[in-house]
Amino acid sequence: MAEIFPYPQDRAEQYLVKMAHVGRRAGTLEQHPHKYAELMIVLEGQVVDVIDGQEHYAEAGDVYVLYPGMLHEQRDARGYRYAIFKFDYDVWIAEAGDLRRLPGFHLLFSMESGSTLRAVADAATLAAVEPLIGLMEREMENGTPESEAVVKHLFMAAVAILCRSCQPSLPARRLHRQVVAEALGYMETHYAETVTLDDLARVTGYSRRHFTRLFREAVRCSAMEYLTELRLNAACRLLEQNAPLTAVAATCGFSDASALCRAFRRRFGVTPKAFRLQ
Repeated sequence: MAEIFPYPQDRAEQYLVKMAHVGRRAGTLEQHPHKYAELMIVLEGQVVDVIDGQEHYAEAGDVYVLYPGMLHEQRDARGYRYAIFKFDYDVWIAEAGDLRRLPGFHLLFSMESGSTLRAVADAATLAAVEPLIGLMEREMENGTPESEAVVKHLFMAAVAILCRSCQPSLPARRLHRQVVAEALGYMETHYAETVTLDDLARVTGYSRRHFTRLFREAVRCSAMEYLTELRLNAACRLLEQNAPLTAVAATCGFSDASALCRAFRRRFGVTPKAFRLQ
């Protein structure tokens, strides 16, 4: 594939954002593995993405994430101009903070890559995000400690704009995907409280059975499994701060310290006490 603008090198391992770039391509990009996550934005034109062997048509306004380990190629790029952010997915999810409460965050970062349902940004959103990428590229070239702080906050600003503005593609099925995103945002906000399937179904306006099916199709796990993962991740952060076990359990939505210990051991293979000592 002809790369019309120079493609920058990835930055060192210690940085959250490895690369930000606006480019233009024509033709075909050969299959390649992904070491880092990539947030892709189609600014103009169209292209056929092949993600783990599955073809997906992408056009102007499409926004999607490719995860580490995926095999990716592109075919039949026509008038294709794109923006790309390469980033450390695990670090980003840990540092996203309040952005995780926005339904648009989960539309981008919690659902299956390569889905026929994608986030779509309007022209105003694309126009707001593109200049931030140019600023990021220039700061990365500077390579100073101050520049790294600027790059990180520009990335967060770009993602915040996308999370606020993006909508699911395919209008006929848009509501289903948006419902799941709203449920994810609700769990991010209320995981410390008692949350049941009935609560989530009531929030989304669907029956318990229908919501359960939609959630698993979109996220590839059950709603309760996802909620437990949220609680355990929060517990890990508090344990690293040496918070008392009973306080960790109460703060993270577990009924008591014993319930926390059981869930912790099932997920990580060690007790919370052993985790502190690692």
